[in-house]
Amino acid sequence: MEYLFEDQLKGIISSCGNDININMINRETDLVKDFGFSSLNMVQLVVKLEEEFDIIIEDDYLLIEKLSPYESLLKLLKYHIDKIIP
Repeated sequence: MEYLFEDQLKGIISSCGNDININMINRETDLVKDFGFSSLNMVQLVVKLEEEFDIIIEDDYLLIEKLSPYESLLKLLKYHIDKIIP
């Protein structure tokens, strides 16, 4: 299942890393393992997501294990968007 915001999410991920082509991002991607995201990259990603989608990602979700796998990040973003637009 593809989400309407998925291309937008991939663009944000790409802008937070080094030389990441959005075509390199798929459901099995892990931002830390595959792209070398640091904690600083992850913070930058969260800030951009919150600004772009007008959401607040609660502290409970701000764990590298929940943000690094693309699939988890996708589900997290869907959850927060669904809270805004049921």
